[in-house]
Amino acid sequence: MALDVVLALSIKIVACLLGVFSFGKLPLHYKLLLLQTLIALFVEVLGYWLGEVLAQNNLWLFNIYALIELWIIGSIGILLTLSVTGKKLQLITMSLMTVYWCVIAFIKGLDELLSQFIFVLAIFFIIMYIYILNRNSVFNKEKVISQPVFLFSISIILYYVTIVPLFGLLNYLVENDITTAKSLFSINQFANYFRYSLTGLVFYLCARQVKGNTAELSDQ
Repeated sequence: MALDVVLALSIKIVACLLGVFSFGKLPLHYKLLLLQTLIALFVEVLGYWLGEVLAQNNLWLFNIYALIELWIIGSIGILLTLSVTGKKLQLITMSLMTVYWCVIAFIKGLDELLSQFIFVLAIFFIIMYIYILNRNSVFNKEKVISQPVFLFSISIILYYVTIVPLFGLLNYLVENDITTAKSLFSINQFANYFRYSLTGLVFYLCARQVKGNTAELSDQ
């Protein structure tokens, strides 16, 4: 097993363990985040087994996972959004994107990577989580780096920022500039490590904050 695969799996396993140990202290949106992390870990293991061990096409698995990610990460965004109008707009957009996924999956089939959908998904999540950061006014609070909503939003934004050029130009780069394609993929891999490292930190901070709040109540 390649070092990059081992590193990706190790980071996700640690994040999952932190989430499981903190489960009782997590609000609903971060329990959904734990579910997404567990599914991501399962998909990565199964994808490796299908592609590297059985030498079978595993793109169908990642296409299905992209739709799952839309609804889990999107639902977390809805829960973190304060505006009722914002929640409705996000839900409508997610529903339309699901229809789009079904259409291109029907046209292209699941054995070919649905790069157009992943590109649109990335744009949607970047806009959604920039909006969440702005509306939650996290920058007006002290110790922004210790706020779970800030860390989670940043992890999503930075990860999907690397997706935009990779999947937006994927077909062109594969045919005309494979070196640039490999470089963008490496950057995306690093962003993936960073994303799930922050996910583990989010779980840890949630548990610590609940523990701290409990201690304060006990002292009163």
